[in-house]
Amino acid sequence: MSEEDEKRRESAGKTIMIGIGFAVVGLLLSAVSYSGASSGSGHYYVFYGLVIWGIWDVLKGLFNYFK
Repeated sequence: MSEEDEKRRESAGKTIMIGIGFAVVGLLLSAVSYSGASSGSGHYYVFYGLVIWGIWDVLKGLFNYFK
């Protein structure tokens, strides 16, 4: 494996981890918002943008990793 391949895989791994982070934060914020709504006003937010962005980053990282 060349040095260029190693750098590409390292970068792809970082992209995957960042994507997982975004998705997890989006899911956690949505869960906290939902649980707060059940005891309060009944309104909650779903942070689907963070989840979608995270999934996109994971897919992009996987594609680059196995390229």
